[in-house]
Amino acid sequence: MTNGAPPPAVSVVMSVYNGEEHLEKAIQSILDQTFTDFEFIIINDGSTDGTKQLVERMADSDDRIVLVDQKNTGLTQALCNGVNTARAPLIARMDADDISTPDRFARQVEVMRSRPDCVAATCFIEHFFDDGTVRGVANHIGPEPLIPLYNVFSNRIGGHGQVMFRKSAYDAAGGYDPAFRYSQDYDLWARLLEHGSFALIEDVLYRWRVGHGSVTDKNKSAQLDCALEISMREYQKLAGLPIAKATAQAFIDFWWARKPEGTPMRDTLRATKAMDRAITAFFEKQPELREMESGVRRTISSTWRWRIPLAGKLNLARRALLLGHAIYWRLSA
Repeated sequence: MTNGAPPPAVSVVMSVYNGEEHLEKAIQSILDQTFTDFEFIIINDGSTDGTKQLVERMADSDDRIVLVDQKNTGLTQALCNGVNTARAPLIARMDADDISTPDRFARQVEVMRSRPDCVAATCFIEHFFDDGTVRGVANHIGPEPLIPLYNVFSNRIGGHGQVMFRKSAYDAAGGYDPAFRYSQDYDLWARLLEHGSFALIEDVLYRWRVGHGSVTDKNKSAQLDCALEISMREYQKLAGLPIAKATAQAFIDFWWARKPEGTPMRDTLRATKAMDRAITAFFEKQPELREMESGVRRTISSTWRWRIPLAGKLNLARRALLLGHAIYWRLSA
């Protein structure tokens, strides 16, 4: 595309570093979209494999591809550069090893155009292995009005590449923060939610490749540290009180259904008290949503109850603790 051409409706932003193995399929899933009015900005973040040559070859046959070749900066800064290059009012993220369904952009653009209150649109995500086996579908995102509440406890959006957002909201929120080398998506979603709502399309429009050494897989510890920092920040903004890092860790353990024995029981107690404070604060600030509070508490109760078998038959103390939490939340609903 030339600089003199009118801007497209959507700018797709992808960063890739040594991602040659799965890159062609990811790119092709974008080129095969039924909605065609887009530019496809691909940042080659200092790759040393055949990534650049692959993108150049595909760009030769489709002029919607815009290759940005740069020295390695890491994902966050690469995405900043990509969004800064974008000319469209809507930004669609895409990761270099995933697959977008052909109707993804059509569905997301329709929502964004019909709902000016929305700063972003997300969807359900299918997790799959290289052999095509499906591990599961991430569909525990909504309901939409409660995303800001649940997002305090962990990354409720649960992914990065599947989101489409308004560039105006991105700019108003301050964009990606280079201070977050990891969990830059969680940080951005939290700040975007201060400017409007996320629309949730309740269908799988994105397929996330797992189990092959992705950025998330390779940097779990560092990514977790960043996520905990964001959760602690967002909790204090909502509830007006700080929480310890161990409490934020317990939030993630709970909401991502990790085995209960991985969380010290004292942190489990602190986390449930902290969640209670946050929920109370949220509905005090959003009284028009008050009728949804009992549903939140019932959801938490059922999650505590669901986790009881994970504690093991012989761990009676922890099973009793989890049951006690389940009963507390059910009675408070």
